[in-house]
Amino acid sequence: MGSPSPAGPLSDNPARVAEAEYDRVFASAYLSHEGPAHEKKYAIELATAAERDVRDIAQLAFKHADRQARALESELRAHQSIGASVRAMYGAETDRAVIAR
Repeated sequence: MGSPSPAGPLSDNPARVAEAEYDRVFASAYLSHEGPAHEKKYAIELATAAERDVRDIAQLAFKHADRQARALESELRAHQSIGASVRAMYGAETDRAVIAR
């Protein structure tokens, strides 16, 4: 695992950056809202809609990239397995040819 970037440990993952920003804006809106308690939840939801959308999109993009990486790793392992089988097959043929001489 690499060292944290100068901007902070979260800046390497856009989804985590978006989550932290949403949490910050939510808390700020929660603390600054003046009005009845039953109204507070809905006022905060409206006030943080843009940050929530950014967070959700960043999380979806991260999950998609993670699935793609896993699929590519799986494909690589399949190709490595085929390569090992081909090497073993040709290695066996080469060994037989050397022994026959």
